[in-house]
Order: sequence, then C-alpha cells, then structure tokens
Amino acid sequence: MGQTSSQRDGVQMMEHLRWLRCVVASTVALLFLSATAHAQIMPLKGRLEYSAAADKWPTLEIKAANGSPAYVLSLELSQYEYRPRDTNGKPVGIELVMRRPHAKQDSPNLVEPRIWHGVQPFLFDGWDFVDGPQDHIYGSVRTIDITRRKLKVTVTVADVAVQPAKNPELQGAYDFDKLVLDVEVENTK
Repeated sequence: MGQTSSQRDGVQMMEHLRWLRCVVASTVALLFLSATAHAQIMPLKGRLEYSAAADKWPTLEIKAANGSPAYVLSLELSQYEYRPRDTNGKPVGIELVMRRPHAKQDSPNLVEPRIWHGVQPFLFDGWDFVDGPQDHIYGSVRTIDITRRKLKVTVTVADVAVQPAKNPELQGAYDFDKLVLDVEVENTK
C-alpha cells in the first residue's frame, strides 16, 4: 500500500528537520573551532624571579584554552654569551625562554625570532642594567610578538641587581645577583 499525502509530508518534514539539525550542529562546531583557534592559551600574568642564592631557575606554566599545559616560560643561563658565567658561578647573561612542556633543554626557544642579530628583547645582559632597567635600549618594558604562535609576551623588569664580574677575562661584564620580571602572555588575533 502507498503512503498518504500526510505521511509523505511527515517524512519530508522529518528529513528537513534532520538536515536543519546537521546544519545547526555544523555551525556550532565551526564557531567553537574558530573561537578556540583565536584563544590558544588562557592569558597569564606572573613573575619570574632569578636569585643567585636560588638553586634552580624560575618557571611559569602557560595553559592552553582547554586547561592543559601549553608552554613553559622560564629564565635560563644565556647561550649567547662568550662566557655565560663568572668564576663565582653567577650568570653574566640570562635569557627568557619559552618551550613546549616536555621539550628537551636544547629545543628551540619559541620567543627567539628565526633570523636575528644584535640585542633582542628576550636577552638580558648584566652590563645593560648597571644604571637600572630604564636605561636599557628596551627600557623597563619589552614586548615580544610571537607571530607564528599568535601570542604576545610583555615583560616588565621589576627589579634587578648586578655587580662587576670577578673574572679579569670578563672585563666590562656584570654578574646578576637578582633579576625579577613581571610577565604577561596573551593571544593575538
């Protein structure tokens, strides 16, 4: 037996509703993916504090938008100094480093540009802070745009203490006793 006109209308209505549900679900999924693509991380405000008296380098964990670890931001002994430590073990150069949470120590620093030369905002040299952070080429506030990650890192030098290096081979170099950075990491568009 064939379908009646009202049965056909009911079937067509059900097919139309099923199609409409698929369209709505797809639209919601695309909007969610679009929103999370722009919100890669949960914005972070924190402090990295190096002290010569401490036995480890300071770190901050940056979380992804879903709450899982996305990056680790830390201060480390600079790899770009001829002699990164004085004879007393204190660093003459410190760098700001961002890596994935389980990356190896020698993996690339994500705040470092691919091609660069000269003074960079992620490098902190003791001799630059003899007269305080305000007299540095970047002043006390530095902004680092990580365009390939769609992130912006703003660093404010909150406190710093340096002293002349003890090693005569490091003439003109200064050791860090303390370096305190207020850090803000946020998404860009």
